[in-house]
Amino acid sequence: MKRGKLHDGRETLYPNGSLMLQNVTLKQSGIYNLNIQSAESDQKSVLVEVFVYPRLSKPSIRSNGTTAVEGQEAVELTCDPPFLKTTYVWRLNGKELPGDNNVSLSQSNTTLTLLKVSRHFTGHYECEVQNPLSAFRSNPFTLDVYYGPDTPKIFPPYKYFEEGQSLWLSCQATSYPEAQYSWIINGKPRKSDQEVFIHKVSPSNSGLYTCLVNNPTTGRDNFKVKEVTVVEKLRKPHIQIKNKTVLEHHFVDLTCVSENPGISIWWTFNNKRLKTTDRVVFTLNNRSLTIGPITKEDAGAYQCEVSNPFNSRLSDPVSLAVLCE
Repeated sequence: MKRGKLHDGRETLYPNGSLMLQNVTLKQSGIYNLNIQSAESDQKSVLVEVFVYPRLSKPSIRSNGTTAVEGQEAVELTCDPPFLKTTYVWRLNGKELPGDNNVSLSQSNTTLTLLKVSRHFTGHYECEVQNPLSAFRSNPFTLDVYYGPDTPKIFPPYKYFEEGQSLWLSCQATSYPEAQYSWIINGKPRKSDQEVFIHKVSPSNSGLYTCLVNNPTTGRDNFKVKEVTVVEKLRKPHIQIKNKTVLEHHFVDLTCVSENPGISIWWTFNNKRLKTTDRVVFTLNNRSLTIGPITKEDAGAYQCEVSNPFNSRLSDPVSLAVLCE
């Protein structure tokens, strides 16, 4: 038996060709060549590859910060201590990283960099060290990401409210920490609150309602404008007609009278919606209905219906009689 240059006293070679390595180090990884030579046969050579891995221990996570503002800061997480010949695996809330274009890993995977922090990076980070002999996982490292406020939403979504009813508006914005709220109504600031409540609205309450939101932690502001229109309570209309009895082949005029401005008007005949024909003409934004020349088929009940975006009201019927000449 002949000792090689790397022999340092911790290796023992037995007559049967066995080799024992004591107190192995990483430097003893490599390919071992066993040469066998005897008087009865030619020389033989056997190659054996030996892998020596480090003794792993529980890692820990080191970072340049435990909080970040969305879109403003990069966060760097390092898994300590560094081990040779070791696989590093990163997880966020139990899911393996990376899975995002904004996540970068160092060459050895020991350092995880969040290049452009977003709210989705909030949570618990863990690093795990692995080799074929053992694996250890770090304690969770919690990263808080501050964000918002996003563009708020104002509820309810509709813009029309009826005179005399209560008006309730609620402003909601996604934000962490929670946003601070205030309102401007028709250019006048209102007390800081998330909601606006008016017990009984009138047309004077119509206008622009602006919700302002602010996150002091991120230093960001946002707003939403909502148009509110308070419509007058609809009053029942009535029909004016000079004569409810008309001779055949003559003309008749009916007028829908309403106390409400800004309304839409429709006419019905025997409970069916009237449409324009060569004998049925609507004028003055449908307030006036002219029929002629009259025929016997025009006899019946006429009504006008008024509506606004919130409600509608129907007049009492007016019966038209048609006499033959």
